[in-house]
Amino acid sequence: MISVVVSGVLREVTLDILPGAGQITLCMSGHSGFDSKGSDIVCAGVSTLVQTAAKFLSVRKIRFEMGRREGFLDLRVSLDGLSEEKIICVVHAFDMALGGIEMIAGSYPDNVEIRIVK
Repeated sequence: MISVVVSGVLREVTLDILPGAGQITLCMSGHSGFDSKGSDIVCAGVSTLVQTAAKFLSVRKIRFEMGRREGFLDLRVSLDGLSEEKIICVVHAFDMALGGIEMIAGSYPDNVEIRIVK
């Protein structure tokens, strides 16, 4: 199962920054187990959403950290010193990625779990 943990945010209808949060993170780990490595559409979909969020941030020149290794993908953005406009971009990037992951988890509930932690 892929475990997705998001921190620094509140999730109501849309995504909002948790008051006082200095950074937003999205960490995914594990393997979905839906299919074999290299053919797993669930893993590919979740990974693509996180990488798309990173590309969105990169194009807007918003610094982020991304860690990648087998079975692990981690996206972190520090909010310190960002303009309001760039913070809105960060929220949009994470909201888009999380929304897509939620759709995948809805279709493959035995393969993806999502937790939002404070």
